[in-house]
Amino acid sequence: TKFNPMDFSLLVTDEAHHSTADSYRKVIKYYQQNPNLKHLGVTATPDRTDEEALGQIYQSVAYEYDIREGIQDGWLVDVHWKPVYVKGLDYSNISIVAGELNKGQLAEELERHENLHQMAEPVIKETGDKKTLIFTISVVQAEKFAEILNRWKPDSTRWVCGETDEDERANIFNDYHLGRFQYLVNVGGATEGFDEPGIEYVVLGRPTKSRALCAQMIGRGTRT
Repeated sequence: TKFNPMDFSLLVTDEAHHSTADSYRKVIKYYQQNPNLKHLGVTATPDRTDEEALGQIYQSVAYEYDIREGIQDGWLVDVHWKPVYVKGLDYSNISIVAGELNKGQLAEELERHENLHQMAEPVIKETGDKKTLIFTISVVQAEKFAEILNRWKPDSTRWVCGETDEDERANIFNDYHLGRFQYLVNVGGATEGFDEPGIEYVVLGRPTKSRALCAQMIGRGTRT
């Protein structure tokens, strides 16, 4: 409200898949007091698990360019999948909430030490000495997974989450960029907007039913 909506003719929203959230709507509505305002939304993942339509905010799709086209045109690196079977994991009793797996139930399953050890072994075996980004569902899983990986390979791993102190996170990201450790385990700390071209492996240490979240996670490893 420090700004006069009439002073702005263009509003650009990055990560526009969030635009249907109340916090975003409030900002958009404020600037739309200017009847001549144009609003452009840009996002790599234009869908939501709750199926809230972005058409509530945007009238048309101006341009579309997906990951496959980016790979074909040489802007992104190709992706090679390696499925790993973890015997102890059982998702059969996990319920679905708003189109996504129940986070609390999922965390309980993925925080078990025996499951994390079974996940750690193939991670160490497959990645060699390559820079690796690991995604987890909870802070507890991230902390435990980092601890287990450091037992397998001393001083190889650090972890961050959304609550990590800003300065500490910046230092961790800088050390990761400089190759001072191999594995960065994160929960909500290195997804949207995280840019580290040196990443060669992405470990999806958590399942998701969200195509958007999956693309966000994989996308961290597609920088050339």
